[in-house]
Amino acid sequence: QDVLIEDVSLLQEYKKEEDLLKKLPLHEFDLLKGYQVVFVPGIFTNQYGGLSKFLHRWGAPLPKGHTQPFYDQQDWFKKIGIDFDVPYVLGEMGPQFNADRIADALLKHDKKIIFLTHSKGGIDLLYFFILYPELRERAVGWLSFQTPFYGSPLIDCVVKCPIIGK
Repeated sequence: QDVLIEDVSLLQEYKKEEDLLKKLPLHEFDLLKGYQVVFVPGIFTNQYGGLSKFLHRWGAPLPKGHTQPFYDQQDWFKKIGIDFDVPYVLGEMGPQFNADRIADALLKHDKKIIFLTHSKGGIDLLYFFILYPELRERAVGWLSFQTPFYGSPLIDCVVKCPIIGK
């Protein structure tokens, strides 16, 4: 029961934050219109969308965009006219592979870039900064959520697992 109460409380807090954002005057965000926001999702996010579509076909009551990374943020950016992109990265691939995908995506835009990354997406972006110093200069901001800069015990366990790691 404690978890349920905490979840309800958390949902109520989220709703309050969402309501607060709706009350902010949109001109407060006009500065962002001069930038390209680039979302870089983390590991396994490519599988979520397929799973969501599968479950939805079978009648699962999933909210729209429930398993799409950064869905709410992208939806909000569309509504207020902020340009954004989501490079086609594969979270299960190495960071160099994804750094190349990020570079390819940036070549499509001329604006300065603000990055929003989640989990392994932050590691992928860090590799991008190292491998592409000429493009790195276009970055003016980076917000990183839950990026395992010092490693991840879960992934360490998977890699060292006698069955999987061999």
